[in-house]
Amino acid sequence: MKVSFFLWKSKKSKKTNLIPVYVMVNHDGICIRKPVKGVKCKEEHWDEAKQRMKSNSKEDIYNNFNEFNFEIHNVSTRLNDLWARSFVKTTELTKELIIETILNKSAKSNDDELGLIDGYERFIEQNRSHRAPRTIIGYGTTLNVLKDFKEMTNFNDKLSNIDMLFFDQFRNYCFEVREFKNNTFSKTMNNLKSFMNWAQERAYHNNNSFRKFKAYEENIEVIYLTPKELMKLYTMDFEKKSHEKARDIYCFACFTGLRYSDLANLNSSKIHEDFIKLNVTKTKSKDLIIPLIKQAKEILNKYSGTILSPLPMISSQKLNEYIKEACEIAEIDTPITITRYSGSKRIEKTLPKYKLITLHTGRKTFVTNSLLLGMSPYQVKEITGHKSDSAFRKYVNISKEEKINKLNSAWKNL
Repeated sequence: MKVSFFLWKSKKSKKTNLIPVYVMVNHDGICIRKPVKGVKCKEEHWDEAKQRMKSNSKEDIYNNFNEFNFEIHNVSTRLNDLWARSFVKTTELTKELIIETILNKSAKSNDDELGLIDGYERFIEQNRSHRAPRTIIGYGTTLNVLKDFKEMTNFNDKLSNIDMLFFDQFRNYCFEVREFKNNTFSKTMNNLKSFMNWAQERAYHNNNSFRKFKAYEENIEVIYLTPKELMKLYTMDFEKKSHEKARDIYCFACFTGLRYSDLANLNSSKIHEDFIKLNVTKTKSKDLIIPLIKQAKEILNKYSGTILSPLPMISSQKLNEYIKEACEIAEIDTPITITRYSGSKRIEKTLPKYKLITLHTGRKTFVTNSLLLGMSPYQVKEITGHKSDSAFRKYVNISKEEKINKLNSAWKNL
């Protein structure tokens, strides 16, 4: 059986200049020509030798070459599978059977092989009882991306089809259509690979192609407040209570290294005279001891005996909004240049520091300043509950750079 793809130029649209792509199958005297569903392109976007669409120039509107080539590949794969099965089962390749295969009318869905979307939904539900809420939210975000990708491409999402071609098309979609940064794509692929591994362990598929999927995470800038900036914010008088409360929550995170989830779940039973003892929500670390320094105690004492005790918590969205405003009032506005990549595309922005401050930078402030002030990495990790050396190493590198800068500054006049 010979399969080829071509443009049927006589069917070119006068209005759009788009030409439908056809598949031609020749077998045992049978010649069949059928359009590849939904796939049309301009003549200059077709590669005769490769029988695939070419990418458009950067000046042109995106021509869906990724999605359309994926559909052409699916038709080719179905026909090749049919040809292979005809040898194993001695199936007669009739004209009707070939047409059904081109149109995908014989596709079946059953529990022997889950589809990607249905399987991923099952994966989320079965993990909901024992995974951290933030992890489930991340899984849900990945599911929505996969749904949008399937809606755009209409790909056959059987788990046996999650191969390197799928990866190439999905990666291009994430970078070109969704404009993902590299770290966002890396998290998405980690979630997808977790699902594929989960599904394989439960015998839903035996496809190992997903193990070859590679997505690299970049080291990004560690945004934190210097000790001088932190104390300036801590001692600032604010006119609005919203700024004052946000400042207190943020500074408490800077003095303890706690995440939002742990601050939100903090109650008086976990607070002792000189330390907090808690089970960390994200990592499920048990009986973590967080020492309370003078400034952290002052914040707790400020709200002790009030309805806001132990801390005046608000939603994370509002909290991040008010923290930025408070830092702007405190003139924490050093220009910071951040660099990100979307695939190979470099994206660089310079912003005043207050625009980059979120509650999570409070944890980064605690770690970085603790290292700068002489604590060992081991001691700091014991307090923060970091389990991964790779996640912690970036703080150590920052503290080394700061120490070098301070040493050079102190000795430069000799």
